[in-house]
Amino acid sequence: MLPLTPAPPKTGVDARLAHEVRQIAAWLREHGPAGVGASRWGDICLLAPRNDWLMTARKELEAAGLRTALQMRKNRNGDNPVYAWLTGLLAAVCDPENTFEWVGVLREIFGVSDAQMAAELGGRSKIQHGRPGPPRGAIARGVGGVEALRRAGGPGRRAIGAVRP
Repeated sequence: MLPLTPAPPKTGVDARLAHEVRQIAAWLREHGPAGVGASRWGDICLLAPRNDWLMTARKELEAAGLRTALQMRKNRNGDNPVYAWLTGLLAAVCDPENTFEWVGVLREIFGVSDAQMAAELGGRSKIQHGRPGPPRGAIARGVGGVEALRRAGGPGRRAIGAVRP
């Protein structure tokens, strides 16, 4: 965790971001890539949830003498079913209690109808996976497929050990 001081109160979002990035830039200049465990500058990446924040970060980093390469997209991959399905699948693997993601995975990846899910849930708010009274039919195939991913790493290990919810 970098030692950052908060921006003054009642500062706008863009000003707070610029304040934070100035501190990050100063810290990076002082400690170099090794300070964040990287061997070279090209191994360091700053992420932001909004493209305009990346522009602000670039401006502040370059003002501090750090070269940047801006990588941003205008398209939203979440609108692409392939990305949405993979993200939902990872969420279900990492957070088996997340019924919202389970329902999406069962519907979109395993083709389970809403009627089948409603019948299986029977008024419960959670899908019963890995517990007594296992799911049946198409739901069982979907739940079994996701559970196989969870167990694929072997006993006591996660298949996707680096992924954290």
